[in-house]
Amino acid sequence: MSLSERSSYIRQMPCAGNNLSGSNGPDSMWVVDLFFNGRKIETRKLPGKSRSYAESLAENWDTGVIQFLTE
Repeated sequence: MSLSERSSYIRQMPCAGNNLSGSNGPDSMWVVDLFFNGRKIETRKLPGKSRSYAESLAENWDTGVIQFLTE
């Protein structure tokens, strides 16, 4: 598999049960969408993790450190 076929996209989204419902937890979390050949194959939600953690996950996907289960 060519690494150029891999890409990722980092974004933030609201957490379920955010502060509006009285929770003491964060109101948003980082999410990394993993793409192969331009098609989204997985979304990894990262509640409680930092942007830096999300960036590392994305880089590991893009460079092939994270593998498909079938590879």
